[in-house]
Amino acid sequence: LPGVDVELFEFIRWIRNRIVHRGATAGSRLPNHHRQVLGQAAKDEWFRISRRAPDFGTGDDQMDLRSPELRVALAVTTHLAEAVNRVLQERVPRDVWARTVVADYATVYGRRKPRVDALVGYARNFYGPLKLTEAELDAARG
Repeated sequence: LPGVDVELFEFIRWIRNRIVHRGATAGSRLPNHHRQVLGQAAKDEWFRISRRAPDFGTGDDQMDLRSPELRVALAVTTHLAEAVNRVLQERVPRDVWARTVVADYATVYGRRKPRVDALVGYARNFYGPLKLTEAELDAARG
């Protein structure tokens, strides 16, 4: 997984925990983590996306979090989801993916043994990057 995104995800998790468990106050550990632990590449990526440095306030002040911070959180989680998707596409065997498409289709449409052309269209729409073949889907439907 992309190291900068993992690092930012962990930092975003710290912020989330401060919001949920500490009334959205930064305390001293969060700003210290930002200054001392968060790498420069992660800080640069944060700034690139949000166009501002995080505003933690001081001590018991509430953090001033707005749409720029939300953009960072959404961008980071999107990058990580895409990276995980790529790993899964590479590592999960194709026959498992084909069986997953058949099972998913059956769940949505209630058909135990759907037509192959219906599966091909379904796989193209919802599992497109895998480029499953008609033969793979036909074998998976049994």
